Amino acid sequence: MRKEHYLMQFFSFTHLKPELKEISAPFANLARLMDDTLPDNPEKVTALRKLLEAKDCAVRARLFRPDGGVVKHAAVSPGPVNCNIRLHYQGKRVPVPCERCGGSTAKPRECPFFTQDGESRMEV
Repeated sequence: MRKEHYLMQFFSFTHLKPELKEISAPFANLARLMDDTLPDNPEKVTALRKLLEAKDCAVRARLFRPDGGVVKHAAVSPGPVNCNIRLHYQGKRVPVPCERCGGSTAKPRECPFFTQDGESRMEV
């Protein structure tokens, strides 16, 4: 049995919201087909990387806000980000440093990425 290519992990979409799953699923299906049928070589890696880039662009296109509006951090953060803002919205207090700013819930400081209201300080 052949081992799955390491880039396949980035095509996972089960953690996404339904409207983003709908965008990501076809890319994952094509990536799986490419991984199963193409021989292992540098061109296969390039093909998978470019497909991954295209998938990321498609997801961002779905998230794009023409008014330049901000996206709430707690609503879109996909992974185990433990910043004070997300914990505030979840009603939890865990003394784990934020993966983005290094802030700690035990010793709060102003997050350079998000306001206390959860608004992004970065351009979307």
